[in-house]
Amino acid sequence: QTLWVARYGRLDIVLLDVFELDRLPYRWLDQYAAVVLAAPSLPIGLAERFAKVLDGYVRRGGAVAALAGMEDQAFWPVFGIGRMDWAEQPFTGIVCDDTFVPGASPDEPVFVAEQGETLPTLVPEEGATVFCRGARGGTNTPVAFARTHGAGRAFYWHGGHLASKAARGLLLLSILEAALPAAAGFLNAHVFFVDDCPRPIWDEPVGAGNDITDRELYADRWWPEVASVLARHKVKPTFALVLTYDNVTKPPLRPALADGWGESAYDFARRVLTGGHEVALHGYNHVSLAIGPDGWPTREAMEAALREARSAFPAVMAKVQARQSLPLVYVAPHNVIDPTGKKAVCTIFPELSAIATVYVGEGEAQGQEFLADMDCPGVIDLPRVSAGYFLADDALEVTSALVSPGVFAHFIHPDDVLDQTRGKGKTIADEAAGLDRLLGRVDAAYPFLRRMYASELAGEVKRLEAARLEVTRQDRSIRLRARRASGMAAIARIPRGLEARVSGCETLFASSREGRVHVLLGQSDCIIGW
Repeated sequence: QTLWVARYGRLDIVLLDVFELDRLPYRWLDQYAAVVLAAPSLPIGLAERFAKVLDGYVRRGGAVAALAGMEDQAFWPVFGIGRMDWAEQPFTGIVCDDTFVPGASPDEPVFVAEQGETLPTLVPEEGATVFCRGARGGTNTPVAFARTHGAGRAFYWHGGHLASKAARGLLLLSILEAALPAAAGFLNAHVFFVDDCPRPIWDEPVGAGNDITDRELYADRWWPEVASVLARHKVKPTFALVLTYDNVTKPPLRPALADGWGESAYDFARRVLTGGHEVALHGYNHVSLAIGPDGWPTREAMEAALREARSAFPAVMAKVQARQSLPLVYVAPHNVIDPTGKKAVCTIFPELSAIATVYVGEGEAQGQEFLADMDCPGVIDLPRVSAGYFLADDALEVTSALVSPGVFAHFIHPDDVLDQTRGKGKTIADEAAGLDRLLGRVDAAYPFLRRMYASELAGEVKRLEAARLEVTRQDRSIRLRARRASGMAAIARIPRGLEARVSGCETLFASSREGRVHVLLGQSDCIIGW
């Protein structure tokens, strides 16, 4: 996870095997802004020797972050651990201060503990600044804290919570906190998908009570509520068109528009696309492009369905007078697509710039990175980080991804209200209110995020792929320089309580209370002073 954080942050890092630590030249660590310990212990005998090396490095002005806790007591004086009670206590989650985790709330855990999960009680020495604690119902033990050690700084994260992909943003915040002042690259993107929309509509009753038709549900109730929320938060939605829900996967296939594409379906499509929004392809049908019993029998069958989709997609777009004729993005049904499926869709739709699934994989859904796809040359993978109408569903993923890679990437469905799991028994009004609160929380912490359609983000990811960020720490300032790409955004952490003075670049956001500054770099060096 540390490697991915460095990659997204455009930072240079050196990896050391623990057995190399004994062979480091004297003061070799002094050339680095920070040392990151990504393991909870070192081999017997090595811990005491390296603890002395690390102690000297930090006392001379270096920074260290322990991201997985540290069981070796030889390191405890560096981090200011007074004592540890190994009798583990139950806790319900971890809450963090919003000066450390942007947008965090004292009433909502950043991490929700698994049932029965425990955590040892830790007592830091006097002078430590505690940023996160074990939540109510447990020991309220400090979980993340920093302290000054000599002329340097040490940060400690208690436990292994940062080992998950969903926590990468907190991992970056921990490194920046240790190396204060410090900075990292940031995607600066806000993308929003609406899957299964537009879609076939049959003018038939839906739901448990059968008291409303699909047209009334989607066009008359759901869309007006959701459209109002999206407009209020200036969202640029990317819609994902599914052409049929016929799950036949063996030729002969039915024409894509043979069923459910009467005037009600086209009217719904016109309503949602009135703003000229981007339309992705969600499939000929809703069967994942993967070989297997729940997918397709052969690549040839996939391509036959995709050729039918290529014919039907522009017909729908022309009928509703949309701004495009063919899709630039493919959104995988069920967030599942295998290499054969990717090659099939990229063959039939060579115009594609992106394939979208999800960020954190679960079950058959493959987790993606914001990178070039390995199976389709020229195509970018665009994972969606979170889904649904309520922040509590994906609080960690949303909060963390806003820091690293620096993106809000979310999706919803029109029919979530009909699904017991996704809809949680809520009404459309409840969903709209929840979505409003979720988007409001993102806006409050990151009001500058650049709204993009999915294809625009694909272009930005491709443009920044080779970019690097150079960070030079000076007396009461840091100097940032973008290499191989201008227009890169960056997050910087500076001492809290001081006003940032920015020159040579555009200030996107600055908070002296948080010690957080976001900037947009150009051709010149950017200097952030205080």
